[in-house]
Amino acid sequence: MQVNIGGIWKTINALQCNIGGVWKTIKSGFCNIAGVWKQFYSKIFQIYTNGVSNYSSWFKSYSWDSGSGNYSWSNNGSYLYLKTSWTGESGYAAVKISLSSLLDVTNYSTLHVDLENVGLGGVYTGPATITISVGTTNNTYPDLGLAHAYYGTLSRQTVTLDISSITGNVYIMIMSDSSQFQGSNAYVYNIWLD
Repeated sequence: MQVNIGGIWKTINALQCNIGGVWKTIKSGFCNIAGVWKQFYSKIFQIYTNGVSNYSSWFKSYSWDSGSGNYSWSNNGSYLYLKTSWTGESGYAAVKISLSSLLDVTNYSTLHVDLENVGLGGVYTGPATITISVGTTNNTYPDLGLAHAYYGTLSRQTVTLDISSITGNVYIMIMSDSSQFQGSNAYVYNIWLD
């Protein structure tokens, strides 16, 4: 958002409001225009929402397989879908999706991902591991980047990754990784920063 200060347009990085005598940074601002409340400022950046990319960079995928694994990913119109499975004693199969270009996260503190990870059952003894990460490279395995978090079986929920100490341009990545009779379907519904 830009404001005009003394005839010069300047980009602001935060909006503050005085609440009870204390100045606090707020994530969004609204104003009443002709009886209708309209948002004029939001620090929340929706990257992906129910099948729609809200960022100019679409997702790119990378995959690794050390033998007899299976992996795939797709955008199914209302979610991103990642599937991996591995039926051997050793080895792995992994698929990673990443923004195809770097994104500046300097003014954000948290990455949010609305997802679920469902084990395949049957011969598979557990789910794949889902890794959410941010980093400066996106095409290596496992490459945990500058910050990461791991998840196993998840019913649909929003998980978060603290990126408050990271400045500059990074890739946002989500990886499904199966080894030793693991397999799962992962569904990513929304990705956003605040």
